[in-house]
Parts: sequence; structure tokens; C-alpha cells
Amino acid sequence: MRRVISGLAVLVVLTVVGCGGSGDSGGSGGSGGSGGTWTKATTLSSSDAPGASGVPTSESFTTSNRVQLVLDVPNGGALDGVVGSIVPADQAADTSSLVKALKDAESVVLSTAKNTLVVSGLNGSYVLVLTPPATKEWSVEIQTAP
Repeated sequence: MRRVISGLAVLVVLTVVGCGGSGDSGGSGGSGGSGGTWTKATTLSSSDAPGASGVPTSESFTTSNRVQLVLDVPNGGALDGVVGSIVPADQAADTSSLVKALKDAESVVLSTAKNTLVVSGLNGSYVLVLTPPATKEWSVEIQTAP
């Protein structure tokens, strides 16, 4: 029961943080395959087990500048999507650490209408934490560029 409540608390925080956009933090780039060759680092999907915090959390990925996130919602409508944050991997081990890390995290919003997002200004190992749609299958491919 405690894990469910913790997971719900993280979802609420992610939704509030994610809806604010990227603002001054990090530095989100434009959308869609801008420049360079992208390599798949990992994929987070609706069929994956939730992370330690009770919400969908990717495997860690390492980058020295930018990542590209590509959303796929096979049966999604124009307004379906996900909201989340890119958090340093070492700060996502448990709910308490994750909630503290969210205030400085890079927020991301992906929808079927804008399914690709490039986020730059990252350096290190990170995880993607999402608040996904509850009823649709989805996946987000995380790609890195040299």
C-alpha cells in the first residue's frame, strides 16, 4: 500500500513539474531528428514494470550532450502523450531521492502530434521517468548522439 501511495505522489509531482515545460532548466532543443546520427540507448514502454518509485522509469542511459526522445502510441489520438522528467540516474533509486531531484530535472512533454523531442545540455547518466496515459499502449525510444 505504501508503494502505491508513493507512486501516486511521484505521479502528481511529475505532472506538476512536467506541465511547466522546460523553462530555464537544461535547454530543450527543437523537435525531430535535428542533425547528427542517433543511436538507440534504451526504450521505455507501457509493458515495462514500474521503477522503484512505482512509476515507469527507463534503464539508465549516458550522454555527453543531448538525447532524442521518440514517442510511439500505436492506437493514439492526436492528444495522447506522456509527461515526464529526465533525472540523474543516481537520484532515481527511491521515491524520496526522485522527488527531491524533480525540482531540477528537465521536463519533457511528448504527444502523438509532436512525437520527437531533442533535449540538450545533459552530461552523465540519466533515467526517463514518465506519467503515461493509463489506457493506451505506448513506448518512448531514447536515442543518443555522439
